[in-house]
Amino acid sequence: MRVMILTEHHGKVYLDASTEERLHRAALSVIRGRFGVQSDYYGLGEEELREPKKPFTEEQFANVPDSLRQEADKQMATYRDEMRLYQARNNEANLILKALQEKDGKLAWKILKSRSHYMDESVEIVEVLETYPS
Repeated sequence: MRVMILTEHHGKVYLDASTEERLHRAALSVIRGRFGVQSDYYGLGEEELREPKKPFTEEQFANVPDSLRQEADKQMATYRDEMRLYQARNNEANLILKALQEKDGKLAWKILKSRSHYMDESVEIVEVLETYPS
């Protein structure tokens, strides 16, 4: 028998994953539990999905004096990094919504695996044996 083990903030949760159908059903239930309601805990709240503010317009950036160029470049680099993170989180949020709306357990499982390295979101599948292996 296969079991899905979720390691979360308050402990471990064990779900039946003995068949592909049960694995996908369990994954969908986890996605629904974590993201089906407005929850900032799992990192998809309003703050995380707010688009970063660009520090300069293109015209302002082009006209930055040489004495401030290095600082302006740093601010733009930070903005580009924040924008990449925003786009990745936004894409992930759209996938989560799709999995929930379409009740797509296979997609839910992919999402869980992709987030498994996040704090308090570890997931693994283990095989439960009936007897000690020889």
